[in-house]
Amino acid sequence: MFKSNNEYTKKATILIPYYNNSKTISMPLKSFLKLKYPHKLLKIIICDDCSNIEGEYEKLNEIVQEYRKHFDITVYQNKANVGLALNRAALFNHLLKEKDIEYFTFVDADDKLKPKFFNCCFNVQIKNDYKYDVVCAYNCKLNLNCFEKKLIKSLELDFWTMWGKLYKTSWYVQTNYTEKYANIAEDLMFWYKNMNIEKKIFITWKKLYIWVKNHNSMTKNKNKLNDNILDLYKNMENILKNKSYWFFKTFFKSQKKSVRNKLQNYFQSKGSEIYEDFKKALNTAI
Repeated sequence: MFKSNNEYTKKATILIPYYNNSKTISMPLKSFLKLKYPHKLLKIIICDDCSNIEGEYEKLNEIVQEYRKHFDITVYQNKANVGLALNRAALFNHLLKEKDIEYFTFVDADDKLKPKFFNCCFNVQIKNDYKYDVVCAYNCKLNLNCFEKKLIKSLELDFWTMWGKLYKTSWYVQTNYTEKYANIAEDLMFWYKNMNIEKKIFITWKKLYIWVKNHNSMTKNKNKLNDNILDLYKNMENILKNKSYWFFKTFFKSQKKSVRNKLQNYFQSKGSEIYEDFKKALNTAI
């Protein structure tokens, strides 16, 4: 049920990480035109992670120009390519320059928001005196195995992705999200790192974020896949060093056999001490 637009007073920012996305960036921007939340209360920040296709940054600005008559849009460009995780961190740092924006959401450059996304999230906040740090409006229907379900339950989220969530900026400041190695499953690493920070989460059980399958994503890009997997292994190594065995076992068991074998070989090559932690993790009951 919609409230009167006069009842909506909070400004929110849509953060879009961008890298060679000129062919898809119009998808989220077009979906924003249909948003029922007052457009004057929305700001869009896009950060190009030093796209490596000639003229890509210029194409981005050309496309964005069309939408500036509807939204306040700012485009930044990193000085060097830093990867998805650090680009999200860069986006948040740009957001902090906007002193009066208390809420934000991440939208990938090939995804969409449904028209009621912000209305639904802010209706929850208004009804509960703005007490929630995170409102989740992304109900991902996946065939989860028992280990993944336990992981999700432990993180108090219906799904650990960073998509489809309205974040309170003041809470996000506490997360200090600057993972160096997190270009695959960077959202999983975010929730692992910050799950002990006190947070109040409301799950709407609505699917108001539209994830669009992208065949050009980093997980499909064979040229970068090995580097990204290595980044993921480095993250898992840090988790093991923190003795978070239950988390590691949950993650490990949820992967395909080929990934598990590669991960096992990686830890075996790192030396006896970390390999012993690896074996302990696999023998730890969840």
